[in-house]
Amino acid sequence: MFKTCFTAFCALTVSFASKPDPYFLYEQILNRALDASHSEALRDIAFQLLRDVAEGHPERITTHAAARLHLHPQQLKLLNENFARDPGVRAHAYYAIARTGLPAAFKYLQELTPATVADLGPRDRHEVWSAAQIALQQARLMKIPAFQDQVKFLENTMAARFDSYSTAKIQFWALQTLCNVGSESSLPLLEKAFRAFYSSLAETEILFCRERMQTVQRHRDRAKALGSALSVATSGANERLTAWAIAQLAELNSTEGDAELDRFQAEIRSVPPPGRPPMLNAFGEQIDRMRACNPRRTVAANP
Repeated sequence: MFKTCFTAFCALTVSFASKPDPYFLYEQILNRALDASHSEALRDIAFQLLRDVAEGHPERITTHAAARLHLHPQQLKLLNENFARDPGVRAHAYYAIARTGLPAAFKYLQELTPATVADLGPRDRHEVWSAAQIALQQARLMKIPAFQDQVKFLENTMAARFDSYSTAKIQFWALQTLCNVGSESSLPLLEKAFRAFYSSLAETEILFCRERMQTVQRHRDRAKALGSALSVATSGANERLTAWAIAQLAELNSTEGDAELDRFQAEIRSVPPPGRPPMLNAFGEQIDRMRACNPRRTVAANP
């Protein structure tokens, strides 16, 4: 459940003959490594790749590692040429490290120091360092087996103080995670926090939090619960919730999640294009972008 806290974005296509869309490029690589980290034979290679990207050194990734992970050498070349020091890429690599759930990943995140991001300018340095600290909290959360203990950890995190650059971002992550997993008992605390974070927009954000909670509580199977928010008849009435559900299903990276996305995509395509609302087209494109980064669907393209 708590492995789906970070929303990933990626582009639909990439051409090796032109400058690639960065979202497709780095998300495909990171997702491939994340998926491989669950294989005993590949976990060490995958973890090292994620470390190299997080530390801003994709040039360290060997051709042997790329071949083992079914990555095209040109993908790594373009990553190194265009995005090696990009703070967004490095931040997402830290998130992926946390999501591996590996003991080595937890130890690595625990032992990070600000020196790891010293090569960046002040603004980018703070962004990447905060991401690494959020990743550490995510890794800690994943080690807690009981749901109520997880909720307690997140509630405590919302009140905790970290370094001056990371505290607000970590607290915000905990707040959003409690909404995403449907912790209704946390609502009084969340409402207070939303009002502190958002001021005039607080009520809108509280409503969105409640809608997410209601969605995930519709079924014990998270994929089916999220899928309940996807319907051509109702999705146009709540575009934000629909986009969130699509992203959450894509991050599940599961057969069940794919089935719900396939169903919704088929519903969208069943509506004749002349009368199809533009927002349904946008949802279909969002699904395609997410799918383009799915390692289980793209591995065959890079034998």
